[in-house]
Order: sequence, then structure tokens, then C-alpha cells
Amino acid sequence: MKTLVENSSGLSKYMFEDAEIVTMLDDYITIGEPIEWVIGCHNSSDSTLFTNITSPDDWSENKYKYTADNGWVVVEGWVNPNE
Repeated sequence: MKTLVENSSGLSKYMFEDAEIVTMLDDYITIGEPIEWVIGCHNSSDSTLFTNITSPDDWSENKYKYTADNGWVVVEGWVNPNE
């Protein structure tokens, strides 16, 4: 798996399958080849793409922080926005 992490917060914003092509550009990030969708709110300078990771079974956007040194850490006080 791959995760896109926002550098300023460390929050895992997106998860992708290993085979998914994620292209980090100066102004945005593209997904797929050909491009299937564009992440316009993040780019190569404000985010990091971590690859070859195992995602938590209950992963949800903003629920976890991820670093190469510490792995996955649940965000204290996270509340499921769908409940």
C-alpha cells in the first residue's frame, strides 16, 4: 500500500494500492495513468508519499499519523465523521 501524508500535520490523507500510479507534481498530485483524478489541495512540497507499507484495517482519512520512524499512530480524540 501507499499513503499520502500531509507534511505539516503528519496526517495520512489518502491510501492507494501498490499498483496505483501516484504522480507528485509542484502544483497538484495525479492518480492513475491515464489520469483518473487529481488531488488539487496537496502537492509535492506539502506532502510525502510513503510506499510499501501495511495500512491499518480500520484506516480512515485523518485517523492516523504516519512516519517512517514511528509507523502508524492513532490521532488522539479522533471521531468518526460518519457516525
